Amino acid sequence: MLQRLTLAELLKHGRFDTVVDVDELLALWPEERTAVQAVLHLSRDYFDKWKSILVDAHNRRGEVVLIVQKPDDRILLHTKPFYPAGVFRLPTGGLKPEESINDGLVRELYEETGLAHREGWLIDMVFYDFTNNGIHLPFVSYLFQLPGIVREPVVQDVDEEISGFRWVAAKELQATGDELAALPEPWREWGRMRAIPHWAAAERLFSGESEIAKRFGTKGATKS
Repeated sequence: MLQRLTLAELLKHGRFDTVVDVDELLALWPEERTAVQAVLHLSRDYFDKWKSILVDAHNRRGEVVLIVQKPDDRILLHTKPFYPAGVFRLPTGGLKPEESINDGLVRELYEETGLAHREGWLIDMVFYDFTNNGIHLPFVSYLFQLPGIVREPVVQDVDEEISGFRWVAAKELQATGDELAALPEPWREWGRMRAIPHWAAAERLFSGESEIAKRFGTKGATKS
């Protein structure tokens, strides 16, 4: 299930208290503004994969999604050698447990693209609730728009395993999300989860029908 809720509504029940710093978040995002809530019922194997990252290793509390744009508005996508052939998506990078959102943005932008931090905007968030057999795992994606990039990306951290980049028209974000969501097994759950930031970004960057509502049949709140 996906829907738009205000930040106040998302934080009300405390489900995300273990992965967000409320004061930090409220400094970046007014509590009356909406973000995406994504409740994803995962298979045991995929749930256990996320549990090993978020609970057992405890090395990630969220991620930044990098919406890197050229002056002509084209947006950067990346791929990795183990992705299905032809699959590209927005770059993302994990936030360490004690790392601020801004520090994680600066670090991940440099590690994945070699680009120095410049003016950017937090344009949306996705609050994931991964569930399996009554157990819940919270996770948050922070979507940052970074416009006016002139340089070409150069990977700085080989552990990122990025094997290629592609610049696409901004309006292709919707189609990129659709392609990810349509991936067959064994990539189906990964693709469905990774599709959501692309739809959310498309919704924020362009006016029109809610991408969240259109893709999942839920009623999106008024954009704010």
